[in-house]
Amino acid sequence: MAVLKDSSTRAPFPKVTGYVYSMAGDGHGGWFLSGNFTAVGGVPRYCLAHVLSDGSVTEWNPNPNKTPYGTGGILVSGSTVYVGGGFATIGGKSRLYIAAIDAVTGEVLDWNAHANGIANPLAIHGRTIYVGGGFSQIGGLSRNNIAALDVKTGDAMAWNPDADGWVSGVALWGRRVYACGVFRHIGGQRRVALAELDPETGLATDWNPDVGPAGNSNLVTMSVRGDVLYVGGYCKSVSGMPRQSVAAFRLTTGRLDDWDPEPGFAPNNVPIVFTLASDGKSIYVGGQFDQIGGRTRHYAAELGMRTGSATDWNPDPNRIVYALGACDSLIYMGGEFKTVGAHRIHNIAALDLATGQAKDWNANMDGVEVTSLAVYGGRVYVGGAFRNAGGQPRSMLAALDTLTGAATDWNPGADDLVNTLFVRGDTVYVGGNFNHVGGQARNYLAALDATTGAALAWNPSPNDYVETLHGIGNTIYAGGWFTRMGGDYHYSAAAVDATTGAVLPWRANAKWVVSALTSIGNTVYMGGPFEQVNDQPRNGLAAVDGTTGALLPWNPDPSGPREDAYYTSINALAAHGNVVFVGGDFTRIGGQAHASLAAVDALTGAALDWDPAPDQSVWTLDASSDRLFAGGFFQAAELTPHLALMSVSYPALAVAQRAALNAASAISDVVTLGPAAPNPMGSNGTLHFSLPRAVPVSLFVYDLQGRRVAALISHEMQAPGEHAVPIRTEGWHEGAYFLRLEAGGITRTEKLIVLK
Repeated sequence: MAVLKDSSTRAPFPKVTGYVYSMAGDGHGGWFLSGNFTAVGGVPRYCLAHVLSDGSVTEWNPNPNKTPYGTGGILVSGSTVYVGGGFATIGGKSRLYIAAIDAVTGEVLDWNAHANGIANPLAIHGRTIYVGGGFSQIGGLSRNNIAALDVKTGDAMAWNPDADGWVSGVALWGRRVYACGVFRHIGGQRRVALAELDPETGLATDWNPDVGPAGNSNLVTMSVRGDVLYVGGYCKSVSGMPRQSVAAFRLTTGRLDDWDPEPGFAPNNVPIVFTLASDGKSIYVGGQFDQIGGRTRHYAAELGMRTGSATDWNPDPNRIVYALGACDSLIYMGGEFKTVGAHRIHNIAALDLATGQAKDWNANMDGVEVTSLAVYGGRVYVGGAFRNAGGQPRSMLAALDTLTGAATDWNPGADDLVNTLFVRGDTVYVGGNFNHVGGQARNYLAALDATTGAALAWNPSPNDYVETLHGIGNTIYAGGWFTRMGGDYHYSAAAVDATTGAVLPWRANAKWVVSALTSIGNTVYMGGPFEQVNDQPRNGLAAVDGTTGALLPWNPDPSGPREDAYYTSINALAAHGNVVFVGGDFTRIGGQAHASLAAVDALTGAALDWDPAPDQSVWTLDASSDRLFAGGFFQAAELTPHLALMSVSYPALAVAQRAALNAASAISDVVTLGPAAPNPMGSNGTLHFSLPRAVPVSLFVYDLQGRRVAALISHEMQAPGEHAVPIRTEGWHEGAYFLRLEAGGITRTEKLIVLK
């Protein structure tokens, strides 16, 4: 991390929407920022931005393409800014993983190292730029994870240490080159995580710091002050001596220094130091720890350069610090924190170098975490974890104008997270973690006046958090963490009368949380991190009968990087036409590769060829208007910046299926399911149904617990006209059963009694 120059005046630092991973001074009191963000100072900037000393955001805007983890290393040399990251294009030009950009215009230069993996610029000396990362080819030559490139052409030089693992940092001292990372061999020698390299040959010198444990050490940052090399990351020993994640060496002798701050992260977590900076008097450290230098310090601390003891300087951010940069009177801190001390400051902060206190003009930004939304009556109702929305103070709930995005007067003020919204007529149903909303005590579930925001008398009172709500007719379906609703056992899903709040006998018991609901006709689609519904396997998605709760055969079977429910969680569902839109945490669904957002056929469970490609999780969806609205933790979609909220066009198939469904509804009265004969039935009988046209048909039998006991027809095309289906009850117990017909989006249900 370069030491940043001070400026004579201080202006408010612009608010950064997202995470800052790296910063570099522009030499005139301004800053180049790199990370995973979508806006700076209210100006759209994707992953890269330039801020002047007066706090203004310049027109410098390289705009890399979709980079799920943002950009990483950033290095300034004269009029050139070198950047690394996961991009394939930047500034409209093809550049793989590393690029050189004009520091004034933002134009991507002809310099083109063309790496085949992440390549971060780490240090510059004369005509040489040292890069590290996770590549095997760069600058036209084979180079593993570390290389020296010509600063004018991007061509790889002969220098080739050939590291066998990721290289995170390079530091220069005299005619020596130091490299750190997760490698085990570099420069032709076994060197774990840290090595000294010959600047001419790239071979490792005899210096061997012996970082341990050998199989699990990772050093990510270095800083040279005088003749001392400070290193940070994760390790447990250095040169045979205990050192927890940070150490110092005397470069004149190569020996381990006595400096030993001993960071910790209680009770059993791993302390990691991500960044080091110095003002010449102290060493500033940032990372993941809660004690260091003999004192309690969360994520950031100032340490004595000789003693390693923590000073009184204590900014106290609440989450990880990734970047630090010091100047004469301030130190800038970037990361993923939400507060600094008592101040609400998100992701980047300016701190007094003497006291550690946040400056009053710092980036006091309220994070945008939209977990639910509903579009109705010219408003977008949004819920989540926020204190401001649409330019106004709003606690967890707000109504935004659909055209301008400005907040309306509607302001119920929940006391905790709002997870879900459902609008029906003049009522907004809300569920979440709250105990008070709309001016009344309401545990986890409430109904609010859509005009005033006041809580209505409706009060089903579940015993735990509500994650999702959906309505069919006069029924409100709820899903969440609860095991009781209105005093009765209902595991993770329940149905409530929309007018009275009375809990209905419908049951679709899920094994773990139901976090999303939607419907088409009388079919209720459920999503969440569950693995079973009604004692049958379903991985995160299921369809059940809206009347009986019986499980249906629809099964898109989403999956993620790991085959377990947690990594294939479904957070949001919405229906349009005969398509179910699915949002959450997954990488494959319906037999195709789709991440976070997909469109699935409501009858077959197959994924459609439609891919908005949000770069992170989708938490909520609304399909009530002519576009699909989505909210979540994403920062980009469709290769453009979108912070937490976006709208996208429907796939053509969904529009066509909507028209087909409307046509089917118009003639739905001629889809009939006749009563079984005889009824009550003994060992066999017959069931009749009629169709107005040829459509796919499913005909299933369920018991009162919602378990399917027979598939008379399983998604087969049937001709128009009358049909007779034989029923054999061998193996069935005496009692009541439900017969359910699905035909072209229309459902019919009949009851059957079996007596033997």
